[in-house]
Amino acid sequence: MSFVAGMKTVDSMVKKRRGYKKAISLKSELRELWYNCGLKVKAEGGHLMFPVVIDRQEKDYGEDWYIHLPVGLSEMDVRRKAHKIAAALGGAVQVERVNNLLLMRIMNGEIKQRYDYKLVDRAGMGIPVPIGYGRNGLVLLDLAKAPHLLVGGTPGFGKSAFLHQAVATILQHGIEVYVVDLKRLEFAYLKNHTWVVTTEPDAVKLLQGLCKEMEQRINLLENQGLIKIQDYTGEDLPYIAVIIDELAELQADTFFVALNRLLRLCRAVGISVIAATQRPSVKVLDGDSRAMFAARLCYQVADELNSRMVLGEAYSEAAYLPAVPGRGVYRFGNTVQEVQTMYLSLTRVRKLLASIGPVHPQILKPSHSLEIITLTLT
Repeated sequence: MSFVAGMKTVDSMVKKRRGYKKAISLKSELRELWYNCGLKVKAEGGHLMFPVVIDRQEKDYGEDWYIHLPVGLSEMDVRRKAHKIAAALGGAVQVERVNNLLLMRIMNGEIKQRYDYKLVDRAGMGIPVPIGYGRNGLVLLDLAKAPHLLVGGTPGFGKSAFLHQAVATILQHGIEVYVVDLKRLEFAYLKNHTWVVTTEPDAVKLLQGLCKEMEQRINLLENQGLIKIQDYTGEDLPYIAVIIDELAELQADTFFVALNRLLRLCRAVGISVIAATQRPSVKVLDGDSRAMFAARLCYQVADELNSRMVLGEAYSEAAYLPAVPGRGVYRFGNTVQEVQTMYLSLTRVRKLLASIGPVHPQILKPSHSLEIITLTLT
């Protein structure tokens, strides 16, 4: 063997040894991570078993880990410990099931304290709603598929700002919007662009009218043998978004009867609800109604209890958000992530809406066959 060939062989052996040492070191670090986060089970012989990382793939946002779980550990166990894993790895963690493995996305991107508003492309979505920027870029929700969004949080930390940029986006895409604003001032600038009801009796009439519209749409789709509005190819069946600001201000049983009916049945017919409140306790929204909101967005709250009221029993993350206006926790299904809502000033909202001209919803106008009593406009 020549000297050069010998050196190549030695170099190869060194590289293999280094690779082996690196692998052993990584395995040790992972075992320590799982152990300290409480992700371990005892085998019959008494030794500990840990999750095994089968594959690691680099991504723009960080890494994807494909993990095999030993018997005794479940996906929910990992989800409950996700905040500890995220803290240890210095990023955010999302968990989902992929075939027989668990996919853990580790996102190390930075979330800035401010993102200026920009109109998002509808891109085939029914009702596009920009939730905010996460570590993996802009997070969008197709409200028509969700089909409802619950928004909560302490006053002054982003709830109203989110509603303004959501309404501006929906209106610019030509989607019909109805707003319930018992505070009377928050959405007064929308008087030339949609109906804004400011009294509880008018709010009741609005939701009852939407329930009748929902029934008509259900009958139409049923007669044509269709399952959802996305399959409908006719005209005069626009998507509808209903914005309810500060749900706790509404007290009438008739309002909540109509709201609950909408929440349960309107998914297939293109009517969606965004409801906002500071603290959605069972006195404001009972458990059955709350379960109809597949998407949740929570800004900073006082404690874990308030976070769980908005996001769900297993999610206390909103109690530990940084004190940054517009910073929230978004949950859709079992996916939870931190986001920063885009900033849109009211001055710019007015300019954006002025560019599309006066628009009034066509479904529930006074001359419509539903015979809705003329609603109070702000």
